[in-house]
Amino acid sequence: EGERGAMSTVYHSLITSSLGVDRMDLSNSKNLGLSGTEDKSQWRNRVIQKNPDIEDVSCRVNPWERVSTFVATYEPGKQAVKQSLTDEHIMMLIAQHLQYYGLNGSLTALLKEAKLDDIPEGLEESRLLYFLRQAVSDVESIYELTMDETEKEENEVDLEELLVNMELIEPDLMDDASESLNIWMEATSEKTISYEKEEEGTIKAATFNKLVEKLTSAKSFDQRYVEMFLMTYQSFATPEFLFAKLMERFDVPPDSSEAANLTLIQLRVGNVLQRWISNYGDDFNKELAKKRDVFIEKLQQNENKAIAKLYPTLKNAIIKMEKEADPTSIIRKFGEPAPDPKVNFRFVFSPKLNILEDVDEEEIARQLCLIEFKLYTKIKATELLNQAWSKPKLKHRAMNILKMIARFNSVSMWVATSILMAPKIKQRAKILSKCIKIAEHLHSLNNFNGTMAIIAGLNWSSVHRLRWTRKEIGPRMLQTVDELERVLSSDNSFKTYRAKIASVNPPCIPYLGVYLTDLTFIDENPDMINGLINFAKRRMIHGVISKVQQYQDTYYNLHEIDQVAYQLLRVTNLDEQTLYNLSLKREPRGAERNEIE
Repeated sequence: EGERGAMSTVYHSLITSSLGVDRMDLSNSKNLGLSGTEDKSQWRNRVIQKNPDIEDVSCRVNPWERVSTFVATYEPGKQAVKQSLTDEHIMMLIAQHLQYYGLNGSLTALLKEAKLDDIPEGLEESRLLYFLRQAVSDVESIYELTMDETEKEENEVDLEELLVNMELIEPDLMDDASESLNIWMEATSEKTISYEKEEEGTIKAATFNKLVEKLTSAKSFDQRYVEMFLMTYQSFATPEFLFAKLMERFDVPPDSSEAANLTLIQLRVGNVLQRWISNYGDDFNKELAKKRDVFIEKLQQNENKAIAKLYPTLKNAIIKMEKEADPTSIIRKFGEPAPDPKVNFRFVFSPKLNILEDVDEEEIARQLCLIEFKLYTKIKATELLNQAWSKPKLKHRAMNILKMIARFNSVSMWVATSILMAPKIKQRAKILSKCIKIAEHLHSLNNFNGTMAIIAGLNWSSVHRLRWTRKEIGPRMLQTVDELERVLSSDNSFKTYRAKIASVNPPCIPYLGVYLTDLTFIDENPDMINGLINFAKRRMIHGVISKVQQYQDTYYNLHEIDQVAYQLLRVTNLDEQTLYNLSLKREPRGAERNEIE
């Protein structure tokens, strides 16, 4: 309030000093040089017009002034403002965006449907995204103008809370069991749990206590539910919170209605803990691992022999988990020897090794599989929760997904760069053909992610426009591309791809983009329903994540060629604008075949 008062004093001082009068004389119209017949109500507007800095201070001091300034500046809702951006402008922005990202099929359809003329080429970014980013920046500025800091403190208005309510950022996870109701004190009612109407006994939404109660139910053990819960609980709670609730559940009160089921409930808790350790051992940080180990040590002194037997079971689960966490301790055995590498070792050990010229396309595909499978097999279920891969605040949780995406982009750009770096059309056609053959081998090896990366590289606008280069490779190669694009088409929500991958035998690397898209759509469902955790949403998420992880345990039986892998991991790529400029140099617009080298 003191700061506000000081600002108000400065504000009034600025007004009066600009008029050359004392603040106490402000009511005297003679001092303002106004006659009795003049409109005295406009004196303030005239002063501010001559001294715009005063209006700026006014807006900072008085919240209502900010709203007025906002309306005056942006004129929200006015028909003239809405119509200033025509449909044609919007279509051109979308068309340029599609062209920039090489989405040529959609671009062609849009140009034809909207009857648009050719759009400008060679821009360094998507203008649509540029304007959207500017709009976000403006909105943030407006928000700062319309929020008063003093009022924010008085009314406890929190920006993060507001954004959570608008579902623009993630809410904080449940993490402090001491602040929640004890699991044994929570009654069962419509306010704490609801079920799916069409599936009896299937939870639709519930409190965390009721979800844990179901997890350790004495009546029945639902193995599928346990797996769904353990895979997805970190989308609404922390591991520390879950562990605390399991400990509450383990301590069955003597006066509880379930006291007769004490042993069975405690065994259920032990069973859940074993599965948690075995399948999601990374959830336990050092502090939580200490609490877990203290609990396990106490089990061996338990008078109930059935409960005491949990001690060796859980200790063995920890030993196995720690052993599996060390990749050097795992020796993979295959039923048959790996196929011989398709390389000429005279070239492989040469310092001048050129992969696309000196290494067989099938062997390149094999090495790409080994590189990408190492990334794919490291992806954890938690990385796929809450769209962590796309949110700055959560990206640290999805490092392996981000590495997989970066690898996809690197391979895609490597294809485009390799083709366009060739100065002669015959050389470009040869490299283009080889890239198509690599994609064909990747497909036969069930590496759908790698296949899509190659296809994406071939469909970069800078490569796709090389009309004469494509004609050099012949119809069979073009048919191969068409078939691969058909299998990986996004039509009908990747219907052909989904049918294809459902029938393959591992090893396999699924196309990650399909599942990230599925999870993004699922995430549009609310996290909470009437104050209860939406577990139906987590059930859908579990279905998608299970498909991603389905092939992680079956490795490729192939030899790793270090020299080839080394170069594939260290390719040099050109940026998009350089590639496009190079493309125009290789095949200028409107050029005939005899004009191209």
